[in-house]
Amino acid sequence: MLQLEQQSERDRETLDREIADTRKIWQQEQEEFETNSNENRELLSQQRQRQEEDYQYETERSRRISTDDYEATKRQIEREIRETTEAKEKDWAERDRILATQQPLCEQYQQKVSAFPAELEEAIKKAREEGIRDAHQDAKVKADLLEKEWESTKQGYELQVRSLETKIEKQNAN
Repeated sequence: MLQLEQQSERDRETLDREIADTRKIWQQEQEEFETNSNENRELLSQQRQRQEEDYQYETERSRRISTDDYEATKRQIEREIRETTEAKEKDWAERDRILATQQPLCEQYQQKVSAFPAELEEAIKKAREEGIRDAHQDAKVKADLLEKEWESTKQGYELQVRSLETKIEKQNAN
């Protein structure tokens, strides 16, 4: 029994050592697992941070490019507007200069236009008087021609009458 107790005691000690060794191994494995987990978490955190920094960088870069493109387009449009405005102002200045040089001629034409109705009325009156005078003159000429024609026809008939009277007298005398 003693031997059995000793055997049992040894077996228990062996078992206790094995349990202690197993616990030590488990604890080491647990520590390794935690260390690996912490390293993996740290790596994942660094990776996420790097991805976030890359995203931030790309977003900022994209915004900068968009802003630069917008500013370039804006400058181009402003330059075109400025050039167009300058060209239009130059055209207006040229038109104003032409209008200023043409102003006396325009005023002269306006005076002619305002005087035109009176001149037209005078020209119509004069043309009417000339037309009436010409018509009277033509009528007088025609009347004179008709009178002369009548006179010559009358003289022709009178000659014929005298000629016939002379013939009749000759025939009566025979």
